[in-house]
Amino acid sequence: MLPTCIMEYYISMDQSISIMAERDCPLMIHFYPQLHATRLQIIPQGPPFVFIIANTLVTADKHVSAKLKYNLRVIETRLGAILLSHILGLPVCDTYRKLQDEWMKKSHIMPNEEAIALKDLLSQVESHLKPIGYTLKGISDIIGLVRITVPFILF
Repeated sequence: MLPTCIMEYYISMDQSISIMAERDCPLMIHFYPQLHATRLQIIPQGPPFVFIIANTLVTADKHVSAKLKYNLRVIETRLGAILLSHILGLPVCDTYRKLQDEWMKKSHIMPNEEAIALKDLLSQVESHLKPIGYTLKGISDIIGLVRITVPFILF
């Protein structure tokens, strides 16, 4: 098995569960501050749980569509974190985890007051962000970036 620090950086959620899974045992996988899994106990309440795993039968030809579609959410969440850190006056953060950590530092909270700081952060997000979304040009204008075209490189 890879050392935790390497797994944390290179392994995704679905890869983690395939490595750490236990039969008939749901797991909550944590990536921060280090990779670990917590066994969950599901207490039956009413009808039994049903998990549905579906295949859409839609072929994802990554050779053709990777440039425009593959891992787009990663780019979008990084831009979202950068935008929020700029709007909130924090150092540039490219992940929501870093943004949360910087917000906690800025809030000067005590260890047992995380919930209060997170509610305040959520309130700031709701008051500063528009609900209809942003374009790349809109984000660039807000954070003061010059838009450049970067060639796509397949490794």
